[in-house]
Amino acid sequence: MKILITYYSKTGNTEFAAKKLAEELSRNNNQVELKKIELKRPLGMLKGILYAIMGRKPEILDLGISPADYDVVCIGCPIWAANPHPTFYSFLSQWGSFSEAETVVVFATHRGNRYKEAINKMIQRLKEKGAKKVLFIDFLDKEKEKTVKEIKDFAEKLLSH
Repeated sequence: MKILITYYSKTGNTEFAAKKLAEELSRNNNQVELKKIELKRPLGMLKGILYAIMGRKPEILDLGISPADYDVVCIGCPIWAANPHPTFYSFLSQWGSFSEAETVVVFATHRGNRYKEAINKMIQRLKEKGAKKVLFIDFLDKEKEKTVKEIKDFAEKLLSH
């Protein structure tokens, strides 16, 4: 199975989750590609929160990939102000349609406040972009041991289908 894990991380929590997810999904000879979403220009915390609330899309570097090349596409970002980090929307715009991907996985890191609202927004947007099957998993910031266990369990379930 060919799997893409792409993510944005400002403080390292989402990057930690992305790398652990890649580690778990690469078992059983799956081909896993890990790509970090990079901003063209830095986006401070306050401006980032405003962008998240307003649904604005900061410019990101081209990842040079297509969803059609993967069986599973995983997209991760932090939750800011009950919204996905604005790079999530930038990434969706860059990619266009997700109709070719068999499964799309949303993963998000958060501090426990109104994260379900943000995840629902992410799932809805992916479905609007043609994703047929959307799964999600979320992680509470700073709970690394729990995150590792949840990722392992999630990866086992994903790979067993």
